[in-house]
Amino acid sequence: MITGAYSLVRQAIQLGFLPRLAILHTSEAYSGQIYIPRVNAGLLLGVLLLVGLFHTSSALASAYGIAVATTMVADGLLGFIVIWKLWRLPLWRAVLLVIPLVIVDATFLSANMLKILEGAWVPLLFGISMVLLIITWRRGTEILAHKTRRTEVPLDVLLRSLEKKPPPIVPGTAVFLTSTPESTPTALLHNLKHNKILHEQNVILTIVTADTPRVDDHRRVTITPISPRFSHVTLKFGYMETPNVPKALAIARKQGLHFDIMSTSFFLSRRALKPATHSGMPRWQDRLFIGLARSADDASEFFRIPTGRVVEVGTQVRCSQHGYCIGRLPWRCPYRKLHHLADHRATASPDSHRFVSNCSDCFVVRSLDPGYGTSRQFIARHRQSLLEAERTCWLGGLAR
Repeated sequence: MITGAYSLVRQAIQLGFLPRLAILHTSEAYSGQIYIPRVNAGLLLGVLLLVGLFHTSSALASAYGIAVATTMVADGLLGFIVIWKLWRLPLWRAVLLVIPLVIVDATFLSANMLKILEGAWVPLLFGISMVLLIITWRRGTEILAHKTRRTEVPLDVLLRSLEKKPPPIVPGTAVFLTSTPESTPTALLHNLKHNKILHEQNVILTIVTADTPRVDDHRRVTITPISPRFSHVTLKFGYMETPNVPKALAIARKQGLHFDIMSTSFFLSRRALKPATHSGMPRWQDRLFIGLARSADDASEFFRIPTGRVVEVGTQVRCSQHGYCIGRLPWRCPYRKLHHLADHRATASPDSHRFVSNCSDCFVVRSLDPGYGTSRQFIARHRQSLLEAERTCWLGGLAR
């Protein structure tokens, strides 16, 4: 059971169902022999709780019975999906093949339901908790990815801007990890904004988890040139493999990607999440997702990136509890601050009113004078000026 829990958790992490956790390999000969400290601590806590609740092994019979019966019903339903969708068997044949097994298992499950008050509630509560964690993590990551895509600048737009006004070039290779290669990584924008430099070679790195347990070396790396100084590299790992970026990049070198690991910097983005009023999830689920995100293992350790070559850039993802979004705009600036908008204040903000840019995915305006009206009225009167300010914001920030 212990090794099975480790394997299931690792596969769930690789498939994006759970946050990253530290995974230790205890054997040089067998890659599947792993140890996950947090899972081990969770198993210890679970054993102590079961001993405290049931005292004897005979009292565990009700909990064990419903756990086995529920597992068999779930296996039957999943088997039906595999036979129908993957094996391409006609629907009626798949139903005829699986329904006798499911009926037998469902009979045992219904019989065990009578013992819920005798201890059968324990595995049900554990299963519901795990499903809640998985749903919260999946939903939260989808919302976060959507918010991030709305605030990112298209990569081709940035490259055209750099061609017109190139920054100073420094030797070395910069690797920027991102899950959306068509958009500019936040770390790249921050590097241009604050350091005002560009490396000789820049790699936009995307890590993909395949549907297969393992991926052969000849299919692991895909290199796509973007421009003379930019290239996109995709690393593919199986859901039972532990991602190792340096080893995969060694394969990329054999395919023509020239770089020296000792002169390569890995730029990672670290997000500080804050609860939002209208995030798409209840407030308690927001806080649960933020807790899961904070408990995630460090990306550099999870992907086996040398810590001495890592540069982390922090960003805050937060929506204001007050103010109103003026809708999706064609340009998004990750550096929007008040001094960037000073030139627009005269036309867009009368007298005592000013912009307050404290929302990561929308342009938020507050009225500082209660007698002037609500923020919604303020936006309605100055929408066009806000749009103009937003369009010029990020390119103006890079130029500065």
